[in-house]
Amino acid sequence: MIALPEGYTETKGVLRYPLPAHLEAGSKAYVGLRQREHRLYSDDEVARLPLASSGNPNRKEFQQRLHGLYRLQHFLNRNYPKGRMLELGCGNGWLASFLTEGSMREAVGMDINLPELEQAARVFGPEHVTWVQADIFSLAVSPASFDTIVLASAIQYFPDLKGLLNRLLPLLTTEGTLHIIDSPIYAPSLVEAAQNRSREYFQWMKAPEMAYRYFHHTFEALNGYRWSYGYRPGLLQRLVIRATGYRPSPFPWIIVTRESAYGH
Repeated sequence: MIALPEGYTETKGVLRYPLPAHLEAGSKAYVGLRQREHRLYSDDEVARLPLASSGNPNRKEFQQRLHGLYRLQHFLNRNYPKGRMLELGCGNGWLASFLTEGSMREAVGMDINLPELEQAARVFGPEHVTWVQADIFSLAVSPASFDTIVLASAIQYFPDLKGLLNRLLPLLTTEGTLHIIDSPIYAPSLVEAAQNRSREYFQWMKAPEMAYRYFHHTFEALNGYRWSYGYRPGLLQRLVIRATGYRPSPFPWIIVTRESAYGH
């Protein structure tokens, strides 16, 4: 089992560490938005993800993600068959479960959102994944605890991408890798328009406070880190559409190594 610090309580299969008040408030706002977006699923639906049912209102989105998810799963199976993984921002746990299924990897699924973590523990159990409610910036995790760290549709909820990477990269083993998937990363010239779209969306969804909890990161934030593309939308995206008939994710897969003394 992956070593975690003392100081937690356990509730319904979730190890809970104290959260700062602003994160408690942020979690409540986020859960409210998820509910209005129809992203709080039944246990049966969560158990079958990422193969969403025909009745799932976000089925097309999951279909777009499948190509990248299978490639990431293959990458981890090939490079870290017995590794230790952290998924930060794991939500209801389907991805952490998917990435450990049929492997000898152990994982920690970490989030601040308790209702979805409790669902993850209920649906997937503790066999391969330890479910944790915690603030990664205040949790005293030992260096080199993980071979892989996955941030799936998560970086937009952290205000400082460099600060997040600087916190997470020391948690990797020497040959470890950090993976950013399913998140928009912008050219600097496109940020203002994206911010305006987000504000309009959150107003429309009657969750205006989320505009202050949702952030737009640029590729400039990756300067100074050693990184590469696992997948880059563009030509490959068009080739996948032509070969398979379905549209893959419009977002890149970024792989960052622990060695951060190099630019890309």
